[in-house]
Amino acid sequence: RKIESIKNEKIINNGKPVLVVDNLCCAGLKNISFTVHQGEIFGVAGLVGSGRTELLHMIYGVEPIADGSIYLNGEKIKPKSPKDSIKKGIVYVPEERRTQGLILNMSVRENITLLYLKYMSYGFFLNEKLEDNESKRVGESVKLKTAGYKQRVNTLSGGNQQKVVFAKCLIRKPKVLMLDEPTRGVDVSARFEIHSIIRKLASQGTAVILVSSDLNEFLELADRFIVLNEGTQKGTIKNLSIGEEKLLMLCYGKEFINERETKL
Repeated sequence: RKIESIKNEKIINNGKPVLVVDNLCCAGLKNISFTVHQGEIFGVAGLVGSGRTELLHMIYGVEPIADGSIYLNGEKIKPKSPKDSIKKGIVYVPEERRTQGLILNMSVRENITLLYLKYMSYGFFLNEKLEDNESKRVGESVKLKTAGYKQRVNTLSGGNQQKVVFAKCLIRKPKVLMLDEPTRGVDVSARFEIHSIIRKLASQGTAVILVSSDLNEFLELADRFIVLNEGTQKGTIKNLSIGEEKLLMLCYGKEFINERETKL
């Protein structure tokens, strides 16, 4: 694990803080604090119902913030809606892609560009060539396999549907990419490709926040992580030597590594 240790320290020491969450609270969460650095994959561990998704929803402007602060590149923000967060450079791949991430009866191209049409239009006229070029550019970047960009999303495999959700998030280079169960319901090949996409985005400087119930995936990808238990934060852990069994015990609140994060 020495290489992993060096990688973690390099990110924390050299990567500037991108997202700082300070004592964030909502109905199901209390006093959550952490920092995500440029190029870091930061995990949020916990059991179902621990508050992981609610935390992402607060940052994305879906859940109202009761108390606490969020800073993006040093500037205090208070996301009012997903649209507001996207404008600021915070994007989200939701847990339920078919109901929350896609419009299934629309084409691949329409799903990828829907949120960004105003940037591809002149007055009331859509620049279809630009729309084509942009959808293909991001589609190719995530290795999307499709018969064509006019193909309906509901005819794609689960893995390619998830790649469409990723592509949609990458039209404008995000500062923060939040992932909720990014490989749920995809085959082994798509899982490998999605992991490669996540690592590549981090290597290009994107700050990534990861939620995954797949412990192997979580430990494979996350550089550091916090543990949530019943809406409270149990600490921040550097992913250096912890295994799946130890992580599961932490999620159940049975044991905790005494290595709290210093303010970074």
